Amino acid sequence: AHLMMGSKVKKLQREEKEMLAISRKSIRYRSYLKKGVEISKKNLIFRRPGDGMNPQKIKTILGKKLKKSVELGQKVKTSDFIQ
Repeated sequence: AHLMMGSKVKKLQREEKEMLAISRKSIRYRSYLKKGVEISKKNLIFRRPGDGMNPQKIKTILGKKLKKSVELGQKVKTSDFIQ
């Protein structure tokens, strides 16, 4: 009976780990933006896969200025901004 009940500790299966990156979303630029543009919500979109910045971190980049131009659909990175 103990063997059938399994463990109390839950671990992600290999297949679940693979799907996390695919099914989650990351922050990307909505359009081409020039150096010096201040970032607002209208400049950003959330797209799959989730291999970039997590959308929960959006507040950390709003209001910051770009230190270089960025392309449409490019992943947002913390190194894109003037500190």
